[in-house]
Formats: sequence, structure tokens, C-alpha cells
Amino acid sequence: MLIQLSATDRKRVRPLFAGAPGLDGVVDAALEGAMGIVRSDDASRPRLAHIELDFDLLAGDSTAPAAEEVVRGLSPPFSLVVSSSAWAPLIRRVWGEALQPRILGRRLEQIRLSSPFLLRTASPPLKAATGKVVRSLRRLGKRIAIGLDEDYWLVLHLMIAGRLHWRKPGFGLASKNALAAFDFGSGSLVLTEAGTQRRASLHLLPDRAALRSRRMAGGDAALA
Repeated sequence: MLIQLSATDRKRVRPLFAGAPGLDGVVDAALEGAMGIVRSDDASRPRLAHIELDFDLLAGDSTAPAAEEVVRGLSPPFSLVVSSSAWAPLIRRVWGEALQPRILGRRLEQIRLSSPFLLRTASPPLKAATGKVVRSLRRLGKRIAIGLDEDYWLVLHLMIAGRLHWRKPGFGLASKNALAAFDFGSGSLVLTEAGTQRRASLHLLPDRAALRSRRMAGGDAALA
């Protein structure tokens, strides 16, 4: 369980945010008490910290006992930034569980891209996924694989700064960080990526054999 830190205790968590991507000014303002709420697992010897602004910033030890609790406790919709890639496995696991009740068994009505460079495959065409029902959700190493009717697979590689957000149906992609939206009748799954470098990717694969080939080529862990 995280506790809210006083102005005096906030300075103790500053080293945890050393790797926060380009957010030193925001972190400093929060720790100085000018904005946001700062929480930690321990006021005197913190292992992890959470800054709550109009987005959530996590830093510290992603294996600490309170880490999974704080990730699960974030109330959607939320935007999440982490201080290092060490948080990625935990976020992928928790998000994978969170995605199931939202999209499993639901029809994918449309895929919208704000930039064509996100899509790294040309065949089959992306429109082939339209109208298909989500039949499976899997973790393919560092990727999220979404299985559709007719054995099509959408594979999302979030990299370090990519995040998925559940939004209202037809949510717009006006934000510069919004890369794609996967539209369902009950809502839109929106992919964002913080920063200026675009490393997240989307692949549409024609079958499970192509999915396994992708795993082998990338050296990723087996399907979970």
C-alpha cells in the first residue's frame, strides 16, 4: 500500500526518478509541492514512487511488493509513464488481464492510424482485420498478440513508451502521441507513444505459423 508523502519526505524519492524520460522539470515541480500528489511505499526508505498529475508517473523497483498493487489501482482511463523499461513486464501482464473483458469476443469494427509508419506489414492489408471477432489474447515476448477470426493476428510492440488506453467509442486521434485506435462497439483501444521517437509498431499476420516465425526471428519468449 502506498502512502501520500509530506513535503519533507518527497525529496527522498527524487533518485527513483533519475531515468524518467525528459520529465525532470515535472518531477521537480511535483517533489517541491507545486503540483500533483506524490506517494511511496515507505516514507523513510522508498523503493518505488507514484506521482499523480493529469497522467501517472511510476519510478523505482518494479519488483517491490507494492508495485503490482499500484499498477492495478490506476483508474481507467489513465496515461502512464514509467522511469525505465523494467516496468514493462508487469504492465504488459496487468494490461493483458485488463484487456480480456473489454475486447475478447468483441467485433473489431475499424482500425484507425494517425501515421502509416506504425504499420510494418503490407500483406495482408490492414482492412482484412475489420469486422473480425477477437478470439485470443497472448503475450509474445515483448509484444501483445490479438488473435482474430480466420486466424489473423494483430501484433503490437509497445516498446518502452507505448501505452494502451481504453476510451469512449470513436475516440479521436488529435493528440500528437496518439498513433492508432482499434474501434469496438463498447469503446476504442487507443495506442499512444510518449516522446518524439516512434518505435512502437503494428503487424498484421495471416496465421499462427507467421506468428511463430515472428517470435523466432525476434528471439522472444514462447507464447504465454
